[in-house]
Amino acid sequence: MDSRLVMMDNLKKYCNKINRKVKLPSRLDIERELLSYKLSDYICIPSKHAQKSFTANGYEEDRTFINPYGVDIENFFPRKHKTIIYDVIMVGTWVMQKGFDILTEALKTSKLRFLHIGNIGDFSFPKKKEFKHIEHVDQMELGKYYNMAKISILPSRQDGFGLVLSQAMACGLPIVCTKDTGGEDLKQFLSDDKWIVVIEKTNAAELKAGILKALELYDELPEGYDYMKESRSELSWRGYGKSYADFLDNIYWGEKHRGNETNV
Repeated sequence: MDSRLVMMDNLKKYCNKINRKVKLPSRLDIERELLSYKLSDYICIPSKHAQKSFTANGYEEDRTFINPYGVDIENFFPRKHKTIIYDVIMVGTWVMQKGFDILTEALKTSKLRFLHIGNIGDFSFPKKKEFKHIEHVDQMELGKYYNMAKISILPSRQDGFGLVLSQAMACGLPIVCTKDTGGEDLKQFLSDDKWIVVIEKTNAAELKAGILKALELYDELPEGYDYMKESRSELSWRGYGKSYADFLDNIYWGEKHRGNETNV
């Protein structure tokens, strides 16, 4: 059985165990997606851990192309003279897949000010005075909210690639994320990757330690400091498009070259 089907089965069992109702993709949807991979010559994916899920299930590594998603660098950037209102920000739907049960446990006894932006899904939002929830925010306005916080977190159990990580990084926030979110892939864009804290185990204790480490890193940051520096253009949507176009060019000219050799 493919690992994605196994993961969904395990998640269903876990949700039943803790008496939570979670909306998951149907088995038919998953099988249809898996069939599309088998019929494709190449598969474009956003992260190394996503690539590993393919190779673990028999796909050749050279059939995959890793290209982390870009970010609108004109809307997401570090603001100078900003007012910090929150210690931690998290953007995304409030669901168990995103690890919000782990986050709630990690911050249960903390006095850290936490901001969540996004819809409420299958997990209830804590009734804690330090926790604030805001519904969906337009992408054009989202950057200013990142700049109200010290650090950003993404404790997902699995995420092909967390676009919100790129947004937070572009705004100059230290990041805390689990190993299955694409955070490791973002490190390649930095001359100093210490600003991205990747936790290896998805549990409350590891997440809490990661948050405290990131807050220490925040204290090292000069106001308005852009730790992405010259790599901003590489992580823009223009940079994403160029990387994809270069990959397609390599496929085309490589196949054409091999065809010429065959004809010769």
